Amino acid sequence: MERIKFGWITFVIVLLWLGATPLGFYQANKLQARGGEIYLSNVNQQNLYQLSGEWLFTSNSPLLSANFSSAASKTVNVPHYFAKDKDMANHGVGSYQLVLYQLDPSAHYMMYLSKVPSAYNLYVNKKEITGSGRVSNLISTYQPQFTADTAVFMSDANGKAVIQLEVSDFDTISGGLTVPIYFAHADTMVSAITYHQIIETLVISLLVMVGIFFGLFHLVYEEDRSLVFMMGLMWLTALFTLFHYDAGWSIFLQRLPWTWTNRFYYMSIYSFAPLLLWMIDSMPLTKQRPSIRLVAQIWLSVVAVITLTLPNQIYAGIESLLHLVSLVAFMYLLIELLLSIIRKQEYAFILFASIGFVLYTYVDMFILLNLSYLFPFALLALGLTYSLHILTRFLMIRRLNKRLEEDVSTDLLTGCKNRFALQRVILSHDMSSQSSKKQALLFLDLNDFKMINDQYSHDVGDAILRVVGSRLRSAVRNWGEVYRYGGDEFVLIVGMSENQSIEDMYQKISYHFKQPVIIGTHTFYIKYSLGYSLVDDTHSMEKSLHISDQKMYEHKQSKKKTAKQSPGFLVEISDEIKI
Repeated sequence: MERIKFGWITFVIVLLWLGATPLGFYQANKLQARGGEIYLSNVNQQNLYQLSGEWLFTSNSPLLSANFSSAASKTVNVPHYFAKDKDMANHGVGSYQLVLYQLDPSAHYMMYLSKVPSAYNLYVNKKEITGSGRVSNLISTYQPQFTADTAVFMSDANGKAVIQLEVSDFDTISGGLTVPIYFAHADTMVSAITYHQIIETLVISLLVMVGIFFGLFHLVYEEDRSLVFMMGLMWLTALFTLFHYDAGWSIFLQRLPWTWTNRFYYMSIYSFAPLLLWMIDSMPLTKQRPSIRLVAQIWLSVVAVITLTLPNQIYAGIESLLHLVSLVAFMYLLIELLLSIIRKQEYAFILFASIGFVLYTYVDMFILLNLSYLFPFALLALGLTYSLHILTRFLMIRRLNKRLEEDVSTDLLTGCKNRFALQRVILSHDMSSQSSKKQALLFLDLNDFKMINDQYSHDVGDAILRVVGSRLRSAVRNWGEVYRYGGDEFVLIVGMSENQSIEDMYQKISYHFKQPVIIGTHTFYIKYSLGYSLVDDTHSMEKSLHISDQKMYEHKQSKKKTAKQSPGFLVEISDEIKI
């Protein structure tokens, strides 16, 4: 189990490391614009570039009618937030322009936005190369080896490219040109985006599979409702990753109506905190409060109504308010888990650390507006660590059940199976279809064992029974099972091959009882009576038990007659007793 935990933790660390890098763009070189212009004296075909610095900006003006003259526009530093611009009303429409000089007129270049604004149009040299949602048009003469449509363009004959971007965004927090724009030769950009999409598709697949894992385990632990909410959380994170990052837009959602993809995107963001709240409240390690459950239900209902029915300006405009409420919910969760740690609840500390890390990535992404890939990775890490806890608990319960079954089915004195276990075997055999495997049932009884208890004490008798049980198990090891039927009686159920006979079994048992049993200063020779019956289609195992018991009784009676004809058989000689 320790190896599984070590491997699991290593896997989570690798995932977090992948999320800590901007997936394919960590080697991008920054190109700083001045006054809305960049002179590219030497663009390496193998390098990625991030376009930042000063862009020309004009507000509340459609791109086609925007005037980027010095009198009508101003320079802003990209990334640029509407909420931080005193000329903007926190949200709205703005147009940006950047001019690149000294490009290769024969080369194909690509533009890539690391996250899609609510709606935008991107033009290069007055030619539209992208629409709202995600880039949608390729130059027909250039077909890169890439499955997604990405903004491909060429400069004019003088190596000049005028980049113009219109953003219409009613997000009161991240409205504007808030995401990095990458620029490179087409083939280089293809390689970076391909790696980017592979990792994101892997994360989405893992989130879906972990969600299925929780759903299947809920079928086993129906009373643990936290598994249902964890399943929902994993699938919600997969949905968020699908809408938020590149892989979802370019592969799955490109042909869906933009308005609905945007609605589902915001609904996924607003639903994380109430789902976590409901999940933690339903866990056995926290104190369950109906009021918290009611708050989560109302929260989710309001989110669904707002995002699915109201206009974009409304559901995007309340993002800052809902993030504030979400932070309060996160703090409540951490306090609850901290109290569980104080109460020394199992797994509370690991869950506290996982939720704390999710909170950190949530603030980093939605409050500080950093380009972070850690948020979905943090939720995946939470799912993986909790699934390890569930798996560990399942294996522990399974081991406890197995141990309990062994305790219930084992005779504590001899170590053999007890009569209860025998009855279960008989019932199971008789209720099932008849097995083609040949079996024999033997009934063994020690002769005159009561005399040992009366003469040497029950402790000596118990010691003899332990030796008898051990020797019988050795006699039938690998091909049968021994049951203590009661007192000094034992039942053996053994499998028989085609070339075996009852006489062979008798000889094996007799061989293990040739040596005397030495208890302290006393030496005892074990004598027994034995009866058998073959288990076949003619009668049940229960009937076979009665037949073997009857034959054992007949064997015992015949021995008693012999003993009467041979005086001294049961007489102690030199402190040796034959039983």
